[in-house]
Amino acid sequence: MLKSSFGAILKTRLPTTSASRAGQPLAMTLRWYTEKAFQPNITFEELQERIQADKPDSFTLIDVREPGELREGIIPTATNVPLSQFADAFAANHEDFEDKLGFEKPATSDEVIVYCKAGARSAAAMEYLKSLGYARVRNYPGSYMEWASKTMK
Repeated sequence: MLKSSFGAILKTRLPTTSASRAGQPLAMTLRWYTEKAFQPNITFEELQERIQADKPDSFTLIDVREPGELREGIIPTATNVPLSQFADAFAANHEDFEDKLGFEKPATSDEVIVYCKAGARSAAAMEYLKSLGYARVRNYPGSYMEWASKTMK
């Protein structure tokens, strides 16, 4: 998504001098446009569309709820990495990560979407992944409560 959004931005008329976007240098202007293109939050509609597109390799969906909470249900294609184990899990090398959690550790260049029950823990998980260098990490702030209310009618 970032590449296509960034490509579209480059086709627009960006200022070519250092006096751009209210007097900011061009580099700051490009950063502003790039950050606007990649939204850190994902909506219910966008997530549902992505899951239904049946391209599971295009992103990794991680549920950060604790194992006991999973009885309520889980969003399709998601895997569980409880927030209480999150730091240890992502500190592990790729082989240990996969051995412990049963799926391949996402690369820092991969898109990762996190959610929990109501959005607070997943926001913390998103910030943690950003601190590790994950550039394409997103939070589903509606989280499982919104998903369940919209899909289990």
